Amino acid sequence: MQKPFHESVVDAINDADPLDLRIIGSIIVATKVPEGHDEIIAAWGAKTGHIHDSERVVASLRAQKLELVD
Repeated sequence: MQKPFHESVVDAINDADPLDLRIIGSIIVATKVPEGHDEIIAAWGAKTGHIHDSERVVASLRAQKLELVD
């Protein structure tokens, strides 16, 4: 069954090991995320803490969320 993008990303983050998180983070930064920014940020923060590129991923999601509001 297909899910919205953000739900699939949250599931992938929750199941990821550290290498997977680097790949998922790169995909998030390179992808226009249509919705669910807060859910992805929450899952990312709970899983990653302060690993490499964590701030870059969160900043990208926050910027995209702001673009939708403007």
